[in-house]
Amino acid sequence: MIGNLLRWWLARLLWAWQLRLGGGHGRHVDWMPVECLDCGWRGPERWLRHGYENDGTGEDVEAVDYCPRCGKEI
Repeated sequence: MIGNLLRWWLARLLWAWQLRLGGGHGRHVDWMPVECLDCGWRGPERWLRHGYENDGTGEDVEAVDYCPRCGKEI
């Protein structure tokens, strides 16, 4: 529990620092803190499992992020 809380605050501090410098955009490198509403996992966006799903037209895909603990879409 303490480890998750420490990682959450570290992610928030790094995200704020990243905004000040104006770099590191994109879901693979972003330190923006996120939380899974299903299982309570917290961490930076870069730690999520990233994937793509069909948008329904059959011609394009949409970026989708999944919780690393429970696998639900965030």
